[in-house]
Amino acid sequence: MGIKQKETHEEEVRKLCNMGVNRRSSSPWAARMLLVKKPDGSWRPCIDYRGLNSMTIRDSYPLPLFDAVLGKVGSGKIFSKIDLFSGYWQVPMHEPDIPKTAFCTSSGLYEYIYMPMGLRNAAATFQRMMEEALAPLLGKCCLVYLNDIAIYSPHENQNIQDIQEVFERLQKAELRMKIEK
Repeated sequence: MGIKQKETHEEEVRKLCNMGVNRRSSSPWAARMLLVKKPDGSWRPCIDYRGLNSMTIRDSYPLPLFDAVLGKVGSGKIFSKIDLFSGYWQVPMHEPDIPKTAFCTSSGLYEYIYMPMGLRNAAATFQRMMEEALAPLLGKCCLVYLNDIAIYSPHENQNIQDIQEVFERLQKAELRMKIEK
């Protein structure tokens, strides 16, 4: 790893610690942290959980099919979209599973307190949580695909009411939205 990549690597780990997403670890587990170049030239940290994932029982909770989602919004005339802020990092890890998320850096071993991307069942776990949080509204005025929520309504006044209901459900589930979007 080059000096610039090492600095980026350490900066990302510090940022996650400051956010309370991960912490130092003394786990017997350890995965490699890699940096993958994004299209804009910056670097994205990725944890190689292939070893852990190979031992994980698959959660077969289904993600929605795109065609099925499109069929449900046909009655809508007004549309709104909400993204959650760092969606997976809003899902606390089950305490006994935290050590399994450990990863190595040049400054030591760290582990996730909140669910990281790359775990075999992360998408299924997140989709289930979102569907449970928005259950009474799904198919009535909103759809959810992971951290994206689409709200559809027949007219503007109804859309405002539907958005308010979604906000209330997200607040009750203690989920934060990405305000800038």
